[in-house]
Amino acid sequence: MARTDRNLGIAAYAAALLLLVAAAVGGRAMAAPPNAGPNAPAVSNAWVRLPVVSGRPAAAYATITGGAMADRLIAVEGPKPARFELHTTKAENGVMRMLPLVALPVKPGQKIAMKPGGMHVMVFGLPATKPDSRVPLTFVFEKAGRVAVSAHAMSATAPEMKAKAGEHSHH
Repeated sequence: MARTDRNLGIAAYAAALLLLVAAAVGGRAMAAPPNAGPNAPAVSNAWVRLPVVSGRPAAAYATITGGAMADRLIAVEGPKPARFELHTTKAENGVMRMLPLVALPVKPGQKIAMKPGGMHVMVFGLPATKPDSRVPLTFVFEKAGRVAVSAHAMSATAPEMKAKAGEHSHH
């Protein structure tokens, strides 16, 4: 019986060691893209429309201007525990439908305006946020990396945000 206990101990140790190695290697493989460089896409006029009813999703919008090379917006991140999803809106059989996007292609120099009724970022579980406060968002591009912005939080009843001079957020 002592031999069986010893074999189980060795097997448990080996399994734990394998998990540790897999976690270490996996952590490096899944590392987030670095901060974006000077030729990265620019993100400006970022704003978040807060929900009418607390606990419902918010929506984030911005203008993305393509950098020196073609790229793809692959994620948006922000305050925890919020979850962010890229979405677009399309008319299908006369009905407007919201559809998730896996990624948003951005051509060099292309200007993409995320706005209500079109492309946007759904924000689920945004921590308590007051109108006219700022929400830190990070737009993650496949090649260029991360572009951090400070989005203006607006009430659900506020009109669509218009760009104001000096309120741009760049890489």
